Amino acid sequence: MNNRFLPFAIVLNLVLMGSGCAKTPDYWPTDGWRTSPPEAQGMDSETLSKLLEFIREHDMHMHSVTIIRHGYIVFDAYFWPASPSTLHDIASCTKSLTSTLVGIAQDKGYLDIDKTMLSYFPDRTVRNLDAEKQKITVKNLLTMTSGMKCVNVPTEVTLNEMLQSPDYVQFALDLPVTAEPGSKWEYASCGSHLLGAIVANSTGMSEEEFCRKNLFEPLGIDTFYWPRDRQGYNHGWGDLRMRPLDMAKLGFLYLHKGLWDSRRILSSNYVRKATKTRTKFESGEGYGYQWWTYKFGSYYAKGRGGQRIFMAPVLDLIVVTTAGNSAAESDLYEPMLGQVILPAVKKMGRGSLPENPDAFARLEAGIKEAGEPPLPEPVPTLPQTAYDVSGKAWALDSNLVGWETLKLEFDNGSNEAFITLMVNGRTNRFPVGLDGVPRIATGESFAADSRYAGQDVALNGSWSSDTFAIDFNTIGVIERGTIAFHFIADTVGIELFEKTFIGAPVTFTGKLKE
Repeated sequence: MNNRFLPFAIVLNLVLMGSGCAKTPDYWPTDGWRTSPPEAQGMDSETLSKLLEFIREHDMHMHSVTIIRHGYIVFDAYFWPASPSTLHDIASCTKSLTSTLVGIAQDKGYLDIDKTMLSYFPDRTVRNLDAEKQKITVKNLLTMTSGMKCVNVPTEVTLNEMLQSPDYVQFALDLPVTAEPGSKWEYASCGSHLLGAIVANSTGMSEEEFCRKNLFEPLGIDTFYWPRDRQGYNHGWGDLRMRPLDMAKLGFLYLHKGLWDSRRILSSNYVRKATKTRTKFESGEGYGYQWWTYKFGSYYAKGRGGQRIFMAPVLDLIVVTTAGNSAAESDLYEPMLGQVILPAVKKMGRGSLPENPDAFARLEAGIKEAGEPPLPEPVPTLPQTAYDVSGKAWALDSNLVGWETLKLEFDNGSNEAFITLMVNGRTNRFPVGLDGVPRIATGESFAADSRYAGQDVALNGSWSSDTFAIDFNTIGVIERGTIAFHFIADTVGIELFEKTFIGAPVTFTGKLKE
């Protein structure tokens, strides 16, 4: 974040009012959230309407935005084709939840974050074992100061290497130590996976089972999906899928310092320590126990593509977003927060604003419009190449997405095409919109990665000369980008550009099957 994105009036109010915290809520959202006009919670509908304008003007690929003040939903928008029921990959926001489970496990006496990492893996034979590695504590993993090697440029290289290994935990434990534990911060998803394994090893339950019993059930969260590695450990660094309104419940728990409906879920001491800045960066951001921190006591969970759970205790405010944004689009999150959302807060404390039914009606209309699909456009005349390649099958070289064969189908006068992919030996057929309206396929596998199995994917295509391009949106799995098919004689060249994580084109080819 950059301070220029926080309007002066908001900053001044925060400073003058001093530190604050959420008051005892009117109710607990275990069985669901209550809604309220923004004005009743001291926020301005007119200003919040500008949020929708901001997203449109900057072409942000948001899936949802939820704003909760004083425990009431004042803004809850879902951008087609996402919906309130979408189980969304929360990416590295998972790390903050893993930290929460570490805290609960410590509160219950299962583990101690001041003990060494290796003490929770007594049956493992670890490579690159030296005195420095033996010093690494659970707290070092929480604060990302373990000192173990982790390469994050141009992308999460070490994480990708772990994903290619047969045993994620062993891979992470075997990493060499390149800095004294506690001396250097380095973003380390592998360390977050070790935290999840430590929860499992110390409690005798999987991270998912421990989470369900001690966190999700008390909060009323009953629907989620959490992938596991080959040894049965849930992915401690990411890939957890939740509904946005359930993500907000984690924020509400933290706003109330670990208390939920008179039940102590997490100690207030752990909440305080987890959201305290341990490492500070030039950007103004900081890092605690797998939580990002900022000024005025605010903190947040952050995941690639625009997944966020932001809490401002002094404002009693929660902002949850899900998205499929590129890195550049994700950088717009802070301006969106600072220029639009925070300025909508017009009253500190529990004060309300005068009712503004006209502005509220416009806000509701804008939210409704965001959830509707685009209007269809005339289908351009297809080039001869479309008919030449239609129905033909192409055998593909080994590639990142695991496509084995490809077939495209085009019909004269139709507003949609079809792409058929062989993935993991299974045939998957997807409709592709040609009229500007993406078609959504359900129950198919768009890529070999198990995260895609049966997940919805929205596809929209267009021709330019001899090239057919498909814009893809995996919705709840975050990935979004473009796939271009270049046809020359009996060869197809494929260029895949995934925008939320890979950030660079991936190319491969295929040959026409006999």
